[in-house]
Amino acid sequence: MNEKVVRMLRWSAGIAGGFIIVLAILAALLPPGLRFGLSYWLEQHGHEAEIRELRIDWFDGILHIGGMQTRNADGEGLTIGRGLVQIAWSPLTDKRVEIVRLELNDTALDIRQHKNGKLSIAGITLSDEAESESDAQAAPETPWAVDLQKITLVGTQVCVQHTTPPVQHACLNVDALNWAGHLRLEQEISLLGDLGIYKLELDDVAKKESLAQVEKIYLKDFQLNENNIQSAAVQLDNGRLLSLAPAENKQSHVLQWKQLALNELVYRDAQQLDIASIEVSGMHATLIRNADGAWSYQKWQVSEDESATETKAAQETKARNIEEPLQIKIGALVIQKDSRIRVIDHSVKPVLDLDLHSVALTVKALDSASPKQPSPLNVTAGLGKFGKIKLDGVIQPFMEKPTMQLTGNLKGIDLVPLAGLAAQYLGYQVKQGQLSADAKININSGQLDTSTDMVLSKFRLQALEGKQAEELSASIGLPLNSALNLLRDKDDGIRLTLPVTGDVASPDFDLNDVIGKVTGKAIKTAVINFYTPFGLVALVGKAFDLATALNFEPLVFEPGKAKLTGEHLSGLDKLAGLLQSRPHVELVLCGHYTQSDRRDLFPWNEIVELKDNKKQYLPMTDREAGELVKLVNRRAEAAKGYLMENGKISAEKIILCNPELDIEDEAVSEVKITI
Repeated sequence: MNEKVVRMLRWSAGIAGGFIIVLAILAALLPPGLRFGLSYWLEQHGHEAEIRELRIDWFDGILHIGGMQTRNADGEGLTIGRGLVQIAWSPLTDKRVEIVRLELNDTALDIRQHKNGKLSIAGITLSDEAESESDAQAAPETPWAVDLQKITLVGTQVCVQHTTPPVQHACLNVDALNWAGHLRLEQEISLLGDLGIYKLELDDVAKKESLAQVEKIYLKDFQLNENNIQSAAVQLDNGRLLSLAPAENKQSHVLQWKQLALNELVYRDAQQLDIASIEVSGMHATLIRNADGAWSYQKWQVSEDESATETKAAQETKARNIEEPLQIKIGALVIQKDSRIRVIDHSVKPVLDLDLHSVALTVKALDSASPKQPSPLNVTAGLGKFGKIKLDGVIQPFMEKPTMQLTGNLKGIDLVPLAGLAAQYLGYQVKQGQLSADAKININSGQLDTSTDMVLSKFRLQALEGKQAEELSASIGLPLNSALNLLRDKDDGIRLTLPVTGDVASPDFDLNDVIGKVTGKAIKTAVINFYTPFGLVALVGKAFDLATALNFEPLVFEPGKAKLTGEHLSGLDKLAGLLQSRPHVELVLCGHYTQSDRRDLFPWNEIVELKDNKKQYLPMTDREAGELVKLVNRRAEAAKGYLMENGKISAEKIILCNPELDIEDEAVSEVKITI
């Protein structure tokens, strides 16, 4: 070989070797330099920084980070137990950073919203100053693009603190997160791929309680492009929202579910949300009311004092949202039949504990852009061991004021668990009873107009001490139990129609007050309506006893006569039908003898004298009184005997009273009939 060529090769090899040595030295020195530079930069921003490992695998384009921890004086910062970033080298020539994979283990990140409105991430406050004109001019014509293809996070915590009232501090913990697809950052951010999140927990640090827990979240074909988001399916498995105190209930959260699926979700321009269907299975809702009347979920609400201190920016944002509300369209909302709702109310005694099980709900065609569009609704549920509830109709949930038309029925509802409600609204304790009902619920622009036809079987109440029971009895006109006895049929059932009307949006609308008043009025109306065909005359007075409460058309006799006429028999037949259909009703037959009876029986005796041209009756002798009493007794006994023999009414249901003299000159000879 030519010596000149040999010298050239040796020279080239020397240069190449030297270059490799320089590269090796740079490769060895770059990670420590990067680690030193990053630590120095963090310290200049008030952080204590520690980076135990920072190395680069140049051949595979992998950056390894280990044992990184930064903290500022307030304890905010970033922790990475172990991290890996893999970059493809070749796309760099096209000004594109292609991150093949990003893996982070045992990561913790702090985010804080300060009172001045600035945001700090990992303890570093972000500048909100606009890009200067010189920087804009210096920017390259072709910007760099970033493409992130795979993300794996294991053991991640993100804590967010909002220091402006209302102060909030929450931490999000995720066991694992897997992203596969493309996350591109050019002029805008765009995403395309599948996302899986495993064992997510959101905790309220201040209250030291759980806000939410989800075992698995899966987003299929998730896409984000500018302000548009869509996903073929969003599925959340084994979720829990808003924790309950351990002593409140066996259920640990206000709301739990086995699976929640949102199908074909599309979110457009922050103005339109379309979901083909929402399906929920295994839902358990627990609503607990404390003795002071507050619901357990209210502890998570922001108080009025705190909400009044919102920043001007937040108020402007809220106002803008009101002007341009989000339009929501949902094809169908379905809650599967394996769901349940439990209501526990400690504000009533005894404590109310309602268990709605086998709850199934379907609502279709929900569209906030068409508030007048009716949405068909169907609900079925079981109450207790034997009760059943069904509700059908249409609702218009997006109307400015509540609007709906529903029909429903309840069957076999045990009333003993509702004893606390009866005590609160009526002032009576439920001893036993079962309820079945058919209801029509109409709410038109907030105006409530409902009617419920109720059947109470074997229903028994016991009055409690207090004004409520007295006021209810006064509104009816007799004690509640006595009024209910008037309505009991031969099967010991009570039928009532309960109408409720009013403006549900009015501050003066009080359901507690409405129930008491409506119940009293409904019972009184039912008594009058039922007994009127049997000859009921009137309810007399506001507070009276059963002996004089209800008056039927009396049996009118000619003076001195006691024989029943055809008119008497017709009236008695009606009363016999009444007593047969109302086994708890007893009739009182009370005869009255008059001066006309006296004149008919004793025409030869002068029983009247004139004094100042006015009639004055002479004192009645014992003989006269005895004969008159016998006459009146024959009248009442004849009526009772007819009811017993022809009406098949037992003797104990017909009570005779001691006859009395009616001193009025024009008084009619009659047998009065009362309950």
